[in-house]
Amino acid sequence: MRFEGVWTRREIWLDPDMSRTEKALLGEIESLDKLPLGCFASNDYFAAFFQLSPRQIRRYIARLAARGWIQIVMTGRNRRRLRVTAKLRALRDGGDSSEGRKRPPTQGQICPHISTRETNTKRSSNTQAPARASLCELERRSTVDRAAIPAELTSREQWVLWRWEKRKGKWNKPPYQPSGSPAKSNDPATWVSFREAVAAFENGYFHGVGFVLTDNDPYAMADLDHCRDSASGSVKAWAAEIVDQLRSYTEITPSGEGLRVIVKAMLPPGRRKRGMGSGGGIELYDRVRYMTMTGNHMAGAPATIEERQNEMAELHARLFGSAARSARVATGSRRSCTSRTDDELLAKARAAKNREKFCALYDRGDISAYPSASEADLALCGLLAFWTGGDAQQIDRLFRLSALFRQEKWDVEHYAGGETYGEATIAKAVAGTREFYRASNGIAEEQDRDARSK
Repeated sequence: MRFEGVWTRREIWLDPDMSRTEKALLGEIESLDKLPLGCFASNDYFAAFFQLSPRQIRRYIARLAARGWIQIVMTGRNRRRLRVTAKLRALRDGGDSSEGRKRPPTQGQICPHISTRETNTKRSSNTQAPARASLCELERRSTVDRAAIPAELTSREQWVLWRWEKRKGKWNKPPYQPSGSPAKSNDPATWVSFREAVAAFENGYFHGVGFVLTDNDPYAMADLDHCRDSASGSVKAWAAEIVDQLRSYTEITPSGEGLRVIVKAMLPPGRRKRGMGSGGGIELYDRVRYMTMTGNHMAGAPATIEERQNEMAELHARLFGSAARSARVATGSRRSCTSRTDDELLAKARAAKNREKFCALYDRGDISAYPSASEADLALCGLLAFWTGGDAQQIDRLFRLSALFRQEKWDVEHYAGGETYGEATIAKAVAGTREFYRASNGIAEEQDRDARSK
């Protein structure tokens, strides 16, 4: 690319207190500040662009900040964002000024090489034009209608923020904490309250907020992708059918091209995503996942989150076939393939190759290796399912003797079909166990359980 320079506002160019380099640098910062993620360009980028040293660039930026033209916002260790101030915006909004873009190609000098050693380079690769499907999401930040989001979600401290980033050639929405540090869907220490998330979002650094699904909440979601015309609002038939089947709180995703239905349900094990023949796709999740939230409620759908255990199970079975049907094994439908007593099975489990894992859960109640207590419960039930041959009654009996047993949770009905938390956990563990312990003629078939345990 060839250029002669950088467009500079008349008022700035005539300012006797600024050097020409400072004026040009300010023009480039203003141009980059208009991008969706703002100006994250590094000192190396500016140094290469203006053929100066990074040290000189640091001094010029410090001078512009001291004179009130820009603001330096630290977003993390050794990361910063440059924002133009109200002083410059006043010229932009009311004065005769340029658009802050480079001049058309002429017979000028060759543009110097742009350093890509840091993430924040010239018009960071995270802000270049993506595929059409996500373009509308990048051109504007998500809106958040706080009043429309169900209060039972906003009352929980399971919120994160997100912003668009391009990784390995694809656009993603990784979760963040208000500090700018990454958030994790399996680490509650990185989540915040709804109020904190919205406050950070309104500062302008992030593109939206999101809610994290966990084992300790009753929620699940159906994410319907590329199923809605953002201009007309029309919804594809397959998506409309799912929305009608689930009949629960539904909102429009940040792009305007998708829908998200939130229900109260536990998903069976198995596949979680598939494409649809008419275009688009669907994903189902109930834990260790965050979902973007806009509060852009879909007209005609319930404004509340409803119990839809049976409906979600039916939808999963319809989408994923036999994998889902096998997950719906009733807790009492499998008889034990072993005649061992409870004490004999416990002795075998405590002597197996994975005894440390079993004893930590069963004898000590140590859940430190798991993101949540519910996942630890499921892991222990998976181990017991192996040793009992999938006998739901024996699993229940043994679990009640373990250090993990909490009657106030185990025996409480959590689902619309009347299932207790314990029954649903056992059913999920049995459905997810591929092999079972067997004893033939009194001789046990010793198997390494590590590769098969949950």
